[in-house]
Amino acid sequence: KAKPVLVERYRDGAAKRYMLDGDSKRKVQWEKHDSSMNTAEDENVKSSVPRVIRDFVLPAGFPESVSDDYLQYMLLQFPTNVTGWICYTLVTSSLLKAVGVGSFTGTSAAASAAAIRWVSKDGIGAFGRILIGGRFGTLFDDDPKKWRMYADFIGSAGSIFDLTTPLYPGYFLPLASLGNLAKAVGRGFRDPSNRVIQNHFSKSGNLGEIAAKEEVWEVGAQLFGLSIGVLILLVFRSRTHQAYNRHTQLLL
Repeated sequence: KAKPVLVERYRDGAAKRYMLDGDSKRKVQWEKHDSSMNTAEDENVKSSVPRVIRDFVLPAGFPESVSDDYLQYMLLQFPTNVTGWICYTLVTSSLLKAVGVGSFTGTSAAASAAAIRWVSKDGIGAFGRILIGGRFGTLFDDDPKKWRMYADFIGSAGSIFDLTTPLYPGYFLPLASLGNLAKAVGRGFRDPSNRVIQNHFSKSGNLGEIAAKEEVWEVGAQLFGLSIGVLILLVFRSRTHQAYNRHTQLLL
């Protein structure tokens, strides 16, 4: 019995199946697929959703500019992302409690309050990604490398706001939100540009491998940067401790 090895689907609904039979002989089979159901669904969305919202959340030229299963995939992916962020909120509260936030009061109220402030800054920052993806999505195909560089600069600049939060703890939420907003804007520039760049590098149909190897580079840079950051914190803590001891000795 022939087994399918690869299936190519085309925008007109046709499918091309590559199969191997018991004698390891390759067979190619064309299939016509009735995509009227998906097309009707896309047309219903196009007619029922206001143009402003449609242009913001859907690619230009929808539904002709995307594959038939695009909308279905996005609708299925949305609730899984929502679930992930619910878990993130609860996990943040648990982690803050585990490292000692609220330990002096004996309750989890302080950890919950800190978690609310923490995820609030993430929520405000998320508006930056919505803005970039909704209004500037057509920019990344023209010069993706330029926007990729802009993304790194904007993201690094956003860290300045985070670094000033210990100096002005009363303004933690606005400062952290501004920092997260800038970093979210940077990520909004980075991710789409990255996909275009990866597609450019993939000359042998090996887009998955290109993305995987780039992940290796990014994780390597992440581990290296984390190591340097921890080293800086250790040196800073050591010097602060020495200064505190000298100050205590002078008082005595």
